[in-house]
Amino acid sequence: MVTRPRAGDGGSEQGLTGEAGQLLRERAYEALRQRINTLHYRPGAYLNETMICTDLGIGRTPVHMALERLALEGLVEILPRKGVIVASISFDEMKQVNETRRLVEPPAAALAARWATDSEIMRMHDIVRQAREAPMHDTELLMNLDSQLHSTLADATRNRILATVLKGLHERSLRNWYLALSNRDQRQKVADEHDQLIEAITARNPEEAQRLMAAHIDSFKQRVESGA
Repeated sequence: MVTRPRAGDGGSEQGLTGEAGQLLRERAYEALRQRINTLHYRPGAYLNETMICTDLGIGRTPVHMALERLALEGLVEILPRKGVIVASISFDEMKQVNETRRLVEPPAAALAARWATDSEIMRMHDIVRQAREAPMHDTELLMNLDSQLHSTLADATRNRILATVLKGLHERSLRNWYLALSNRDQRQKVADEHDQLIEAITARNPEEAQRLMAAHIDSFKQRVESGA
């Protein structure tokens, strides 16, 4: 079913309801989030819906709803009658995210070592292999592969609530990851850390997986804070 769009909505696609409308809203959200996390839209930049619609090729209503969702996640701030501003990368928030990850992710890695399926372990190995083979200039691809790895590990805990928390934490780290992965030497270190972690999971060694995940988070914290 298609409803008549309001004037200024920028086209008939925004009036779509049901599954088609949901797909458009999700497409707008994912595209905006990707541009923010890869610093295409820089921290502190002012945006407006018309410019975003043109950039994404998506109508106004899905874009507006995507911005509201991103505002709830703290990635943008909506300023009435002024537009939208991309949230700055706050050192305090970064510190809090790292502290939370340090508390949550090492025990989660131990759970993954106990409960990961053979197919999940194979997928984790394959993701790290793809990361090693990826072009060194393609930071966005490396970041997407890193997200896939952490998402697979989260699902491997067999705890849906914990998996949701883990994925949310990783989402909040992505802009910092993008900065860290811009360094060639750091990419190699990240790949090595991932390999070691997955080997511990493959060996069904919860204690080692927990230790390596803690070391991985600490290493990430040092890379970001040093500006590497």
